[in-house]
Amino acid sequence: MDKRKAYETLTKLSAELLRGCEKTAPDGTVLFTPDGVGNYDALWVRDFAYMTEYVGDLMGEKAIGDCIRFILRGQRADGWFPDRVEASGETVYAAGAKGSPVGLANLDNTPFLVFAVSAYFEMIGKKRAQPLFRVWCAALDRGMACIPLSEEGLVYNDAAAPHSPYGFTDTVCKTGRVFMESVLFWRAAKQMARLYDTLLQKEEAAAAYEQKARCVEENIHKLWDAQAEALRRTETAGSTMYGACCMRGLSGFRWRKVCAAA
Repeated sequence: MDKRKAYETLTKLSAELLRGCEKTAPDGTVLFTPDGVGNYDALWVRDFAYMTEYVGDLMGEKAIGDCIRFILRGQRADGWFPDRVEASGETVYAAGAKGSPVGLANLDNTPFLVFAVSAYFEMIGKKRAQPLFRVWCAALDRGMACIPLSEEGLVYNDAAAPHSPYGFTDTVCKTGRVFMESVLFWRAAKQMARLYDTLLQKEEAAAAYEQKARCVEENIHKLWDAQAEALRRTETAGSTMYGACCMRGLSGFRWRKVCAAA
């Protein structure tokens, strides 16, 4: 199958999957549930971000913008954004059954929201993005600021009060300095720096986020396991979880974008 044919096939399949993900909230917001068949009855932030980045053109600008606002409304007073928002508007901040979380609020909630916002802004263009970022930036700043960091700037999960970690392992209690969560934080910091620079021309804010990203770049090697020749997902003693294959699949959506760029 040539790349053009592959792109057309994946586009058709992606559109079908998205239709199966749609659920309309009482306020009229079209939510995108994660699984394509409606078993997960909520808008999960990380899954929504993946969809926005890879198949946002099939979702539509209005639907994406509405979902971002739906999530933004769920931010807690302490800065944490939800892991997911149910159609009723009820917010859940950590992995696990509602009322029985496996930890504190997920460490990846804000980074994935930043990814969705950044992808959305690319879709709508600078002129329309500027006033939105001017309104949303304070909430995103608070969401980034509440993520716990080690002294050197890696994401740190305290064993005494652990947060739920990155979504693909969100029920695994990874503590100490954590790899994937640090990579997600780094990417979100880079995107926030770019948004502040290009949309609001706020050099000081952009530089602060660049510094946060640089701290991750300069210290992520500390999670390298020379014997295994891999980056540990966490520094927890005895851990054998490595980061070589930790990016979540969503292969059909992702490969559609690869084919489109070819």
